[in-house]
Amino acid sequence: MTNGAGFLAGVGASAPVRGAMCRLPGAAAAETIARQGFDYIVIDCQHGMIGFAEACAMIQSIRAAGVVPLVRVLKNDPADIGRFLDAGAGGITVPMVDSALDAELSWRACRYAPIGGRSYGPIFASMHSGPATRDALEDVSLMVMIETSGGVKNVNEIAAVDGVAAIYAGPSDLALDLGESVGAPLARPVEEAVARILEACQRNQIVAGIQCGTPGDARRRFAQGFSLVTVVQDVKLLADGSRAALSMSGDSNEAK
Repeated sequence: MTNGAGFLAGVGASAPVRGAMCRLPGAAAAETIARQGFDYIVIDCQHGMIGFAEACAMIQSIRAAGVVPLVRVLKNDPADIGRFLDAGAGGITVPMVDSALDAELSWRACRYAPIGGRSYGPIFASMHSGPATRDALEDVSLMVMIETSGGVKNVNEIAAVDGVAAIYAGPSDLALDLGESVGAPLARPVEEAVARILEACQRNQIVAGIQCGTPGDARRRFAQGFSLVTVVQDVKLLADGSRAALSMSGDSNEAK
């Protein structure tokens, strides 16, 4: 029987894994980003503007680029998790996981009976899993997010839950929960919380992931010991690229 870790089963054994996040709907844009060499693309259905039908199209386009599509769901909801897996997502990212029970509920949503409660109806998933067997369909990656002080307190128990392939640190929400400002550089309590998440992942031999805002920050996190880093997101790419193009075009007087 598969261990259910999906593509995360090999993370940490070789090169670090780099990903991007899509918050804007659009299969063509998602595939364009995926073809730049990323290992995975997160389709953000929590904070992004992406509906289910749009996410389905993006999953297919990302797979066409030979990259793993992950979906960050709105919340820890079995029905939501199940339908994105049926649509062909290679993994699920669950936000705001505060306890081992939360993590176990996420894991059970990815598994069929008698272990879990996932309903059988793989739709597109069966096209990508090879044979539509239970083992093949359950070989997906579950990544839970720790974003609160409560989650940090329970991080060792969360990391030990069977089926959790990775813990993904959420620095922004951690900062807010700890009464600190959002953005770089992170305050010391936030960095300490991030370090505790990393240590728990290493102790339990699961993948440690985090989102970064700059390439320099990504390099620092890899050096720190994180093996999976989301290095950029599409809205920032658009803003940074547009700003750079405008700057390089000269000021308005020069343009005239």
